[in-house]
Amino acid sequence: MASIIRLTYGQLAFSPAWRMSHPHSVATRPARHNAPAADPRHTSKRGNLFGSSGMGKRITDITPAELAAALPKKKQRLVVTAPSVTVGETLQLLAKHDILSLAIFSTYRPDQVVNIVNVKDLVGHILGINDRAAKAADEQPINPKATFNPQEAVARLRQNIEAVMTLDADKESYRVLEAEMTEPLGPIIEAFGHQNAHRALAIDHVNGAEPFVLSQTDVLLYVRERPEVRGCLAGRRRATELRAAGASS
Repeated sequence: MASIIRLTYGQLAFSPAWRMSHPHSVATRPARHNAPAADPRHTSKRGNLFGSSGMGKRITDITPAELAAALPKKKQRLVVTAPSVTVGETLQLLAKHDILSLAIFSTYRPDQVVNIVNVKDLVGHILGINDRAAKAADEQPINPKATFNPQEAVARLRQNIEAVMTLDADKESYRVLEAEMTEPLGPIIEAFGHQNAHRALAIDHVNGAEPFVLSQTDVLLYVRERPEVRGCLAGRRRATELRAAGASS
């Protein structure tokens, strides 16, 4: 059975199996018939890049599991912590596990992940940089030196991680973007391009495989190494938008 690292600060325990409720059942897709054979010219040391559908498979049709298997570096195990940790403790957890992103469990549903925070989120919070304020300033970045206050920064390090997540304590109305490992990437790529989303939680309700964080950077790495993959996005403009968004993830 798959395991995830379930953490509270200073403790490490393994949760036996990934348990996350899902409102929809996932049916197994029938195998495609008469699919073209993979072109050996596009087969790397890691094996066939496109599975049974060969060169004709679009990036929007590839599943998160297929994308992760083809990346040069194996995806790291998902590290999850309770929402009671502080910002400073979260930074220490990131350093301890040599990761850039950390998943947060729900306050009211302790086995459900509701958010993913990364180093950029934490540093922006500590420095007092607000994304909305940056946009209001005519898309000009805020100068940290002009707004940085050491005393305030220390105080923010002691704040609960929920301060970074902008938690709605009554409803927890926000939810982390989820990507089913056995489903095509199309909706996730759309969310990356149009919903200001930078990462998604890839989960497997079918086989129970270990979850992982799927980022824009992962998609960009896959496409960069495979120019023969067609249909990454509908048009050059949207491809440019995705590259620009990935640079900030």
